[in-house]
Order: sequence, then structure tokens, then C-alpha cells
Amino acid sequence: MSTSANDAVAYKGNKHNLNEVALDIAQLVYNDWIYRRPAEWPNFQSSDNYVRLEDILPIIPSSTSLLALIVEDNPSRTAWA
Repeated sequence: MSTSANDAVAYKGNKHNLNEVALDIAQLVYNDWIYRRPAEWPNFQSSDNYVRLEDILPIIPSSTSLLALIVEDNPSRTAWA
């Protein structure tokens, strides 16, 4: 999460490959979330392979207005994007 113009992260990927740019940016956002865990950001928390919806719903904060469940191998830049 940027706090000033001086803490930017330079993009080192192939900016000419548009299929990879979005995935690379998603990876940068995910890495930033892992490092800082800002409260106002979405939660990118992954779960084990055998989680049940009944187990997830009780732990979701009541202020949550949207929930996305993505079923993919982890880590998955596609899911983060």
C-alpha cells in the first residue's frame, strides 16, 4: 500500500505481453497484502482443500457486502486478478 510517491515498486515484467501484465500486477497487489495486511483491503486468504461453506460463513465479518469464492490451485495469480 503506497504511502507516498517515493515507495513505488517498479514493474519489471514484460510490458508488451498484455496477458501477463494483469497477472503480474495481481501478484504485486497480493504480495503487498501479505506484507502489510491493510484492514480496508479485501482478504486474499486461502484455505485448505476441504473447507465447507458452513465453516466459512460464521467467520465472515458482518460488514462484508461481497464474497467471492474462487476454486483454483494456490498460489494463483489468475484468482488474485
